[in-house]
Amino acid sequence: MDAPKSLKISIMGKSYLITSDEDDELIINAAQMVDGLMKKKSEKMPLNGENRVAIVVALQLATDLLHLQSQLKGWEEEREKITSLLCNELS
Repeated sequence: MDAPKSLKISIMGKSYLITSDEDDELIINAAQMVDGLMKKKSEKMPLNGENRVAIVVALQLATDLLHLQSQLKGWEEEREKITSLLCNELS
Protein backbone atom coordinates (compact mmCIF):
# COMPACT_ATOMS: atom_id res chain seq x y z
CA MET A 1 0.00 0.00 0.00
CA ASP A 2 1.08 3.52 -0.71
CA ALA A 3 1.03 6.55 1.57
CA PRO A 4 -2.46 8.02 2.07
CA LYS A 5 -3.48 10.39 -0.71
CA SER A 6 -6.64 12.11 -1.90
CA LEU A 7 -8.52 10.88 -4.93
CA LYS A 8 -11.66 12.25 -6.58
CA ILE A 9 -14.31 9.66 -7.47
CA SER A 10 -17.85 9.91 -8.80
CA ILE A 11 -20.83 7.83 -7.68
CA MET A 12 -24.38 8.45 -8.87
CA GLY A 13 -23.32 11.73 -10.47
CA LYS A 14 -21.83 13.12 -7.27
CA SER A 15 -18.14 13.73 -6.76
CA TYR A 16 -16.37 12.63 -3.60
CA LEU A 17 -12.84 13.39 -2.46
CA ILE A 18 -11.56 10.41 -0.51
CA THR A 19 -8.28 9.69 1.22
CA SER A 20 -6.86 6.21 0.89
CA ASP A 21 -3.57 4.36 0.98
CA GLU A 22 -4.83 1.88 -1.63
CA ASP A 23 -3.73 1.94 -5.26
CA ASP A 24 -5.56 4.63 -7.28
CA GLU A 25 -6.66 2.15 -9.95
CA LEU A 26 -8.15 -0.16 -7.31
CA ILE A 27 -10.14 2.71 -5.77
CA ILE A 28 -11.33 3.92 -9.17
CA ASN A 29 -12.41 0.40 -10.15
CA ALA A 30 -14.22 -0.03 -6.83
CA ALA A 31 -15.98 3.32 -7.28
CA GLN A 32 -17.03 2.35 -10.80
CA MET A 33 -18.37 -0.97 -9.49
CA VAL A 34 -20.38 0.74 -6.74
CA ASP A 35 -21.63 3.38 -9.19
CA GLY A 36 -22.75 0.74 -11.67
CA LEU A 37 -24.47 -1.36 -9.00
CA MET A 38 -26.24 1.66 -7.53
CA LYS A 39 -27.45 2.82 -10.95
CA LYS A 40 -28.66 -0.69 -11.79
CA LYS A 41 -30.48 -1.06 -8.45
CA SER A 42 -32.05 2.40 -8.64
CA GLU A 43 -33.43 1.60 -12.10
CA LYS A 44 -34.91 -1.75 -11.02
CA MET A 45 -36.16 -0.92 -7.55
CA PRO A 46 -38.50 1.87 -6.48
CA LEU A 47 -36.23 2.93 -3.63
CA ASN A 48 -36.59 6.38 -2.19
CA GLY A 49 -33.23 8.06 -1.93
CA GLU A 50 -29.64 7.20 -2.60
CA ASN A 51 -29.10 6.09 0.99
CA ARG A 52 -31.51 3.19 0.54
CA VAL A 53 -29.90 2.25 -2.76
CA ALA A 54 -26.47 2.40 -1.11
CA ILE A 55 -27.65 0.11 1.70
CA VAL A 56 -29.04 -2.45 -0.75
CA VAL A 57 -25.78 -2.36 -2.75
CA ALA A 58 -23.70 -2.63 0.44
CA LEU A 59 -25.71 -5.70 1.47
CA GLN A 60 -25.22 -7.20 -1.99
CA LEU A 61 -21.46 -6.62 -1.83
CA ALA A 62 -21.26 -7.99 1.72
CA THR A 63 -23.20 -11.11 0.69
CA ASP A 64 -20.88 -11.61 -2.29
CA LEU A 65 -17.87 -11.19 0.02
CA LEU A 66 -19.21 -13.74 2.50
CA HIS A 67 -19.82 -16.24 -0.30
CA LEU A 68 -16.26 -15.76 -1.56
CA GLN A 69 -14.81 -16.08 1.95
CA SER A 70 -16.72 -19.32 2.45
CA GLN A 71 -15.51 -20.63 -0.90
CA LEU A 72 -11.92 -19.66 -0.05
CA LYS A 73 -12.17 -21.44 3.31
CA GLY A 74 -13.35 -24.58 1.52
CA TRP A 75 -10.42 -24.39 -0.90
CA GLU A 76 -7.98 -23.88 1.98
CA GLU A 77 -9.39 -26.92 3.78
CA GLU A 78 -9.11 -28.95 0.58
CA ARG A 79 -5.50 -27.79 0.12
CA GLU A 80 -4.69 -28.85 3.70
CA LYS A 81 -6.19 -32.31 3.08
CA ILE A 82 -4.19 -32.73 -0.13
CA THR A 83 -1.01 -31.51 1.55
CA SER A 84 -1.55 -33.93 4.41
CA LEU A 85 -2.15 -36.82 2.01
CA LEU A 86 1.01 -35.96 0.06
CA CYS A 87 3.07 -35.70 3.23
CA ASN A 88 1.76 -39.09 4.38
CA GLU A 89 2.59 -40.67 1.02
CA LEU A 90 6.11 -39.23 1.01
CA SER A 91 6.84 -40.37 4.57
